[in-house]
Amino acid sequence: MEKINIPNFQDLYKEVRDYVRENQGEKGYIDTQNEDCDPIKAIVYDNIYTLNLTEYYVKGIRVNGDDLEIIYDLPNVVYDEDAFKSEDAEWMEICYDDYVYFVPTLFSIAESIEQYIE
Repeated sequence: MEKINIPNFQDLYKEVRDYVRENQGEKGYIDTQNEDCDPIKAIVYDNIYTLNLTEYYVKGIRVNGDDLEIIYDLPNVVYDEDAFKSEDAEWMEICYDDYVYFVPTLFSIAESIEQYIE
């Protein structure tokens, strides 16, 4: 019997993570709020017990250690540099967080991240 190669998303995750790491610069993140670019969206379980999914806009992306992290919020909320760097900033790891729906969020990042590189 021929072995079936079932793809997983870890290779794409690693490529996107490495791309962000290479381009996040001294700021330590990529601001993804430019209205001239395609929005990057995060699909999030708002209530993990009822599995309600909500679409949010990714405001920033960074690599912290080996983790690809995002901050997401409503479309009309704007983050400034202080908000990204605040101790209260809620950076969420996209792969291992219970609330972020990994695959569609990863695809959205991979599809549009190049547009945000200065």
